[in-house]
Amino acid sequence: FAQEKMIKDFSNITAEEGKQKEIKTVSTPIVDEISIYDIRTKSQRKIILFWASFTAIILPFSNTLYLPAIHTIAEDLKTSDKLVTLMASISLLFRGISSPIWGVISDRYGRNLTIRTGLGLFIIFSIVCGCAPNITVLLIFRALQSIAASVTMVVGQSVIADIYPPDKRGWATGIFLVPALFGVVLGPITGGVLSYFCGWRSTFVFLAILSTFILVVYMLIIPETHQYKVLVKHLEKKIIESKDISEPKLNKPWLPLIYLTDLTILPYMVCTTVLLACMIINETLLAILLAKRPYFFNELKIGISLIPTSVATVIGSLLGGALCDKANHYYTNNVPEGRLVPGIISLVLIPFGLVIFGWGLYFRLSVIVPVLGSTLVAFGQTVFRPAVYSYLTVIRQQHAGTITAANYFLNYFITGISLSVAVSIYQAICIGVFFTILSGISITAIIPVCVSTITRITSYNKNYQPI
Repeated sequence: FAQEKMIKDFSNITAEEGKQKEIKTVSTPIVDEISIYDIRTKSQRKIILFWASFTAIILPFSNTLYLPAIHTIAEDLKTSDKLVTLMASISLLFRGISSPIWGVISDRYGRNLTIRTGLGLFIIFSIVCGCAPNITVLLIFRALQSIAASVTMVVGQSVIADIYPPDKRGWATGIFLVPALFGVVLGPITGGVLSYFCGWRSTFVFLAILSTFILVVYMLIIPETHQYKVLVKHLEKKIIESKDISEPKLNKPWLPLIYLTDLTILPYMVCTTVLLACMIINETLLAILLAKRPYFFNELKIGISLIPTSVATVIGSLLGGALCDKANHYYTNNVPEGRLVPGIISLVLIPFGLVIFGWGLYFRLSVIVPVLGSTLVAFGQTVFRPAVYSYLTVIRQQHAGTITAANYFLNYFITGISLSVAVSIYQAICIGVFFTILSGISITAIIPVCVSTITRITSYNKNYQPI
């Protein structure tokens, strides 16, 4: 009897445990793995991409809005064209210097805090520029304005690395660059119209109003995208990349410059720097020379003359981003350098464009000739740029902001120095010879990129076959 009772009790316990297991099975949901890139829907990612892209329009606007009025600013402030052009050089220099700082801050404290701080400062500095009583005040606050504006590109590229996987990053980068490059289109036109009808100071007032609108919308609709902060926010989800995402630390501001010693990526950074410098130099000198003999263009005509170059940058960026992803797919995501191939092919246009630009101005040919040369340079380098930007963030995913900042530092610091030198010496030598020299320098920068890319692609597994 005691034995039967023990068996009965054991059966009851077993049944009770079975019920508890059944309850646990029902009440505990099965957590599926999800990628950090799939936390948001496609629509949410597109909204974030769109506004991050639109925010980046601030940078080219601040650089090109006053270009048609360089001669007018010089007359109004009783200074020389050369000193006003120095404003562009200084802004490029300080944009390069500040980029590593913004990159480090955004990697540590998040994208939103960084972008809001930068835009807030930009609004203040723009107002001061518009009220500048002399060239000294204008130069100082134009430099500060440039420091603040550089946050838009650094954070924007970091946001793309946060929300898009490597195989879609080329397309996203191309889209991101479109509004920024479209700002290059609208900048001279808008600046020409504003300067012609309302005076050059109105260009800075316009920048303050535009950036205020962008900041307000950013605060209302854009969430934090930093991968670690997203991971912490979604602890209930099993995120595939969680092992690769660590808590960020505040690095030293000069830490991004370490990437400039990395010989595996340095050729690409140097190449984009040289090509950007060539483009900025020919655009700036075009704006200066069209106001002089034999063209004598006013601000409005100068702005219109810069349109073809600007349109080429937009088309080049879109095409470059699309071709970058197609090339990446061709190499089945196994060869990071594969995405660079289409952009490298487009670089052949740049040396020819520089020669056409320089000699067209030297022989005082129709304005169509130098504009054509400038357009070829702009198109060639903007097809290449999305591939390089996406490539750098793919190979250094967890330090996307830092490596982007290092690239921008080199790009704009060297471009600022180059522009300052170009404005000082172009009158001392034949302008045709000057741009022929630039063409040779561009070829010197392109060759290492070609050699490095071909070497790495061929060095991958011999058994690998592209699809």
